Amino acid sequence: MKVLVTVGTEQFQFDRLMKAVERLAAGQAENQFVVQYGSSQYVPVGSNVEAFTLLPETRYRDVVRNSDVIMTHAGDGSLAMANQLEKPYLLVPRRAKLSEHVDDHQLELADLAGKHHVPTAVSPDVDWLCGELEGFTRQPRFQPFYIDKSRPCDRLRELTLGRRGKVMLVTSGGGHMDTMKAIRPFWDEFESRCWVTLNDTDVGDDSAATVYRGVGPTNRSLVKLCKNYARARRWIDRERPDVVLSTGAAIAVAVMRAAKDVHPATQTIFVEAPTRVADLSLSAKLAIWMRCLDAGTCFHEPIAQQYGHFHLV
Repeated sequence: MKVLVTVGTEQFQFDRLMKAVERLAAGQAENQFVVQYGSSQYVPVGSNVEAFTLLPETRYRDVVRNSDVIMTHAGDGSLAMANQLEKPYLLVPRRAKLSEHVDDHQLELADLAGKHHVPTAVSPDVDWLCGELEGFTRQPRFQPFYIDKSRPCDRLRELTLGRRGKVMLVTSGGGHMDTMKAIRPFWDEFESRCWVTLNDTDVGDDSAATVYRGVGPTNRSLVKLCKNYARARRWIDRERPDVVLSTGAAIAVAVMRAAKDVHPATQTIFVEAPTRVADLSLSAKLAIWMRCLDAGTCFHEPIAQQYGHFHLV
């Protein structure tokens, strides 16, 4: 059996999962493990283990298709791909206390998915986690858990009040980009568009649009926030967008603040990720705190109840 282990494109280590996978592989010589370890500092080894940091998206999709089962962090993009290909998958959420992420939104998503009978492995202990992984490999099963990412489209049409000139699309890779592509029926209605993203992000087949590149990685970096703000002022002045639309990533804060400073008529909208179940991402919170967010959408009711800016879809 071919087992794919993936931790997505997060800029945080997931050494706990890597150590558990190494122990699992040592006891399952009959299985082959392909491990995408990302920013993890611990890299699993073994005669039946192949490990890599990242792969180009097309190659990565081939690896996913050729796998029999998937063990993945509770990330938006990885979850969507596993469901799309109908592969048996196990969600292993990251934990903030173990410096695996900035908060526990992956735990919240795993809890929600578990209520829909999706297999999850949530133990903070490496030995116990290894046991959970082993149990899944003995009895793998596919349980669909699908969130329709195109749901914001109708609400976005209402929020933009008929503005259909130029839209500036702000996002990063992984799940953020997946959500942006899912709401394409909305932003395709604009007369023109441009992109703001990071150097390692592919915008796909949208070659006719101008693409601006920010400085990354951006997680909790005040220096890079300031650098991206300086760049964003130039981009906004050049493009004069009617709407700045973001599906996440810290660079959105810099672009939205620049839009309000350079071209106040620009409307700023934040589509929160479907993986955010109980609270907003730090980027969305910063956009509210910096008074540069006009409106947003969210997929889960607890967020809409807490934040007046955000509309449930």
